[in-house]
Amino acid sequence: MSALNRHLYRSLLRATSNGKRPECILWPYFRAAEQSAPLPRTARCVRRLLRKSFDSVAAPPIDAFDVLRHANQLSHALRPMPMPPTGSSSSSSSSNSSSSSSSSDSLLPAFCFRSHALLPGERAEFVFFEPRYVALAEEALASEGKHYLHVPRDTLARGEEATATVCTIVEHARLPDGRIAVEVVAGGRARALCQEEVAVAEGAPPLPRCAAEPFGDGDVAAVPAAAAAGGGSSSPGDGGDDDEAAASLRLTAMQRECFGLLDRLITPASSVCARSGLPPLCPELFSLWSCHLLLHQGDTPSRVGWLECDSTAKRMHFVHEMLRALVDAREREEQQGDEEE
Repeated sequence: MSALNRHLYRSLLRATSNGKRPECILWPYFRAAEQSAPLPRTARCVRRLLRKSFDSVAAPPIDAFDVLRHANQLSHALRPMPMPPTGSSSSSSSSNSSSSSSSSDSLLPAFCFRSHALLPGERAEFVFFEPRYVALAEEALASEGKHYLHVPRDTLARGEEATATVCTIVEHARLPDGRIAVEVVAGGRARALCQEEVAVAEGAPPLPRCAAEPFGDGDVAAVPAAAAAGGGSSSPGDGGDDDEAAASLRLTAMQRECFGLLDRLITPASSVCARSGLPPLCPELFSLWSCHLLLHQGDTPSRVGWLECDSTAKRMHFVHEMLRALVDAREREEQQGDEEE
């Protein structure tokens, strides 16, 4: 391995947390390095993939600097963002004032877009032209993290709460007519509470600014063993079925099957994941990643439903059923084609 390749390899290892976060590696890079290999299921497989792509003295299969740039973008955007606690009070007026200022500084601007829900790991492009959203882009770009909240609703008035995705602006361009074009990566989920509405222009709607509390799934035992195995449902109170360890094992087995189904569905030439990272190893993130792969952009109700869902097991069961149906449909088509020949 050349010195340059070694440097790039180590940088990618850091960006992927030593292979534990394959979602930071762009799909085309994986397919360029491993045309026929199955998707990496473990951190060790991810490290082996990266090592193999840099092992020769020749240049990597595609622009590795571009891969590293995207990996660093995704690593930053998908890493859970620490949020300061909200609602704290202080006894003295000076500390109250300081707390109020700190709380205001921690608020994030919110982009309310009812017809569009972003799931963690997705990329999207927008051209902001409304005064409030031009102000949102300017505020996000001026901040250290370049974050804002994507809320799949019409509006968000002061005191209202909504499920949101924390987005990071990774590319932007200021257009001559005052609009701002951005490319964003959707990160983690958050519960957004609108704390203030900022006037940005006379006669224009105000910009909501929200306190955001990250949240994750809290229930992995919602899918009975028989349902996870494709054998129908079972009734509550089935003894060992409610055991957390057994539920975790079923979830792991279902994710493993989903990986196998994805291998059968997505060919090296497929462009369906051209702008996505590889499937995450974490079951919760894997189920969300799969939803943005399987659900049409226009299916906002389903996207919002799975975004708000706090059960990895339920979401994974849905993903497994969808992938199985797609594989079965493809096999029927191939069988019909063989018969016609």
